[in-house]
Amino acid sequence: MWSPRWSGRQTPDHRWPWTGPGLLDLDSARPGGPARAAGPGQPREVCHTERVSAGESTQGPRPPVVLVHGTNDTSASVADLAGALRRDGRAVTLLDYGRHRRGLRGGTGAGGLGPLPASTREVLEAVRGLVADLDAPYIDLIGHSQGGLHVLGCAAAMPERVAHAVLLGTPLAGLQPLGPSSRVAHVGGLRHALDWALGPSVRDMIAGSGRLPDLADLPPGPRYLLLASTDDRLVPPGAVVPARLDHAVRVVWVQDVHPGRRVSHTDLVADPLVYNLIRAELDTPR
Repeated sequence: MWSPRWSGRQTPDHRWPWTGPGLLDLDSARPGGPARAAGPGQPREVCHTERVSAGESTQGPRPPVVLVHGTNDTSASVADLAGALRRDGRAVTLLDYGRHRRGLRGGTGAGGLGPLPASTREVLEAVRGLVADLDAPYIDLIGHSQGGLHVLGCAAAMPERVAHAVLLGTPLAGLQPLGPSSRVAHVGGLRHALDWALGPSVRDMIAGSGRLPDLADLPPGPRYLLLASTDDRLVPPGAVVPARLDHAVRVVWVQDVHPGRRVSHTDLVADPLVYNLIRAELDTPR
């Protein structure tokens, strides 16, 4: 059973501490504006969803795909990947999440800046709404960078509906920008300064935050894959693979499959050889 490490408490379903009633109003989830969550008091902003219809497929119906972008970014960053999936006959939904207005980056329009727990709940609400709205037994989830953490949260909360959870350059072991001294980022004034300058999500992904998932408790059912590159400078190899290996996430290094291939952090959502690895995984039955 999934045991969240981003909260000091367990929820009644013992899976994810921010899974509440589905609040996403899909009628307002349209290109050009964010969806709104209904609730008491002032409505709060949640995921903006944009759907891309499927192209022609010669292999019969395939699970629809949800794409989740990374930090200080928008769904535009995964548009090339969405196009490739559509050409392979898959319906694709792109999510925008994690707006955080109280900080230096708040006015940029980018997402993936809010606290990880809040963003996971945001993404999960949107995915649950999509699953209820789509006529498909399973969905596939793909998350780039921080987005992979939210993909894991969704797969853990609803493993019976997720066929594949694919992570691209996700810092499962936690970032260590200051090496062994990185935990100082969670102390006192530096903590608040980082949250204001970079957004809370960045510090939440630094090792020692207590907000990274425990992979050993991932539920069975979905296929979990992390694709990573040794050329990644934003999420270097030491931030990718946790010390414990007794978990369900299979890690594949691009350079092990394609020696000498130069793939940066942003290339993971655009490189055609990486896409071939993604496609092969999605074509493997759950």
